[in-house]
Amino acid sequence: ILVESVVLQDLIKRYHEKRLAHAFLLETNDINRCYKDILSLLKQLNCPQEYDVNCSNECNICNLFKTNNLPSFITISPEGKNIKKQQILDMMDKFNTKPVFSKYNMYVIKEAESFNSSSANTLLKFLEEPEDNILGFFITTNKENVISTIRSRCQIVTCFYDVDESATYNNEYLDEVKIYLNSIYKSNE
Repeated sequence: ILVESVVLQDLIKRYHEKRLAHAFLLETNDINRCYKDILSLLKQLNCPQEYDVNCSNECNICNLFKTNNLPSFITISPEGKNIKKQQILDMMDKFNTKPVFSKYNMYVIKEAESFNSSSANTLLKFLEEPEDNILGFFITTNKENVISTIRSRCQIVTCFYDVDESATYNNEYLDEVKIYLNSIYKSNE
């Protein structure tokens, strides 16, 4: 599987059917895994060949994504507690030109609930008049915390991942719990 999330795999299908929206709000339980899936999705959508997960070093798009040097791709994360107006203005300025290496100008905004009113208003103008060659992804852990005017201009996608609960616990702690439970079990025999 090239993209872990089945929901994001569906976006690839929509792309081939020419039914891809210009902006997506992804609610997820794992921002980092979702971001990695979005990168894989964007590689597939922009690949000049038939995309392969083990893409060779000869592929310019994959190399540009890997080295974070693709001029038509921007990731925005909050600076401090908020996404700043200047970050949005810089993105809009960069996207005034058509992409050279890829099919789309693309952006991912992590923690989309972090807009302040100034940055949100600036972005709304950008979202209200979408261009054909721009794709945007907003990632959040709770879509209800994203400003409603942004939510209303995005296709909302829920992208939850299976979580291995044991990976979050310290192994020493688990070993102690096992010893304790084992002692209770043996004493009740």
